Amino acid sequence: SNGKIVDVLSLDIGTVRLKELFFDKKNLNKLPKFLSQITAQIDERFKCPNLIAIGGSLRAISSAIMSKNLYPLSSLHSFCYKLGDEQAYIESIANVSVLELNKFPIKKDRYDTIREGAHIFLALAKALNAKNVITSGVGVREGVFLKDFLRPSLKFPENFNPSVKSLQDRFILSCNKAVARYAKDIFVALKKLHGLNESYLETLLIAAKLHNVGQEIGFYGDHKNSAYIILNALNYGFSHEQKALIAAVIGTNGKKNIYEFEKYKNLLPKAECVRWLSFILALAKALDITCEKLNLSFEFSGHTLKIEGAKEFAMSKEEIKKIAKPEIFAISFV
Repeated sequence: SNGKIVDVLSLDIGTVRLKELFFDKKNLNKLPKFLSQITAQIDERFKCPNLIAIGGSLRAISSAIMSKNLYPLSSLHSFCYKLGDEQAYIESIANVSVLELNKFPIKKDRYDTIREGAHIFLALAKALNAKNVITSGVGVREGVFLKDFLRPSLKFPENFNPSVKSLQDRFILSCNKAVARYAKDIFVALKKLHGLNESYLETLLIAAKLHNVGQEIGFYGDHKNSAYIILNALNYGFSHEQKALIAAVIGTNGKKNIYEFEKYKNLLPKAECVRWLSFILALAKALDITCEKLNLSFEFSGHTLKIEGAKEFAMSKEEIKKIAKPEIFAISFV
C-alpha cells in the first residue's frame, strides 16, 4: 500500500526440494496434492491480480515467452504478460520431460529446476488469483543493498528516480532544466491542438531530461545513441511501453519518420502521439540553443504558437525551420 509492505508470508517450498521429493523419485502423481497443501496457507489478504515474478526460474520462463513471441525489447526487467495468454506455454514447460527441454528457448543451466519452478509458479498464481505477471530483474543482492541504503523508510525520496539520476550522473555533462521547462510549457500551450492525454507530459519531461544522454558516445546521431541507452538502461519505475515511447520521442528527433516504429509499434501509442511529443521536444531543444537562461512564454491563438522572449535569436529560428510539424500551424516570435 503506497509503497509500504503491509504483510508477509513465507512458504516452505522450493525448486530443489520439489525436485528431490517428486521428480527424482518419479512421484509426480503426488505433486498436485502437495502443492495444494502449501498454497492453502495463502489467505485473502495476499490475493491480487498483479504478480511480480522474482528469481531465476521465473526470469527464465519470462525470457522463453519473450523469445517465443519475438518480443522487440531484450530487457527482461519490467517485461509483462497476461497469465491467461501464456499459461498453456508455461504448463508445457512444467510437464515436459527433461530430455525435451531443449525444444524451449531456455538456458541449459536452468534445466535442473525449471520444471519444478514452473509447477510452483502456476500453483501460486492460481492461489493468488493472479492475472498479470510483471518480471523483476532484481533479487537478494539489490534487496540487501537497498535495505541498508534506504534506512529507515525503505523508500526512495519523492520525485527521485535512481535510473534517471544514474544516467544523468554518468552521461550528461550539461543541465537540461531549460529544455524540460520549455517542453512542459509548449505541451500546455498546444494542448487544444495536440489533444494528448495529460499522462504523456511526464514521458515528455523524462525525454527532455535525458535527450542527450548519448552525446558523449558521439555528437553525430546522438539522438539514436540516446534512444539506445534509454531502451537498455532506463529500468527502475518504467514499464516497457514507457521506455519505448521515451526512446522513440528522443530518437525521432523532430522528424516525420518515427524512430524504429515498426519494430516497437506494439509497445507504442499511435504514430501521431509520438510525432507530437518528438516535435515538442525538438522545439524545446532548438530554443535551448540560445535561450537557455531566458524566461520564454508560449501562447497558442489564431492557429499560431507565439513565443515571447526569443525574437532576436536567429539560430533558434533556423533550427525550428528544420522540425517537422505534426499539424499545420504557424510559429511566431514576439
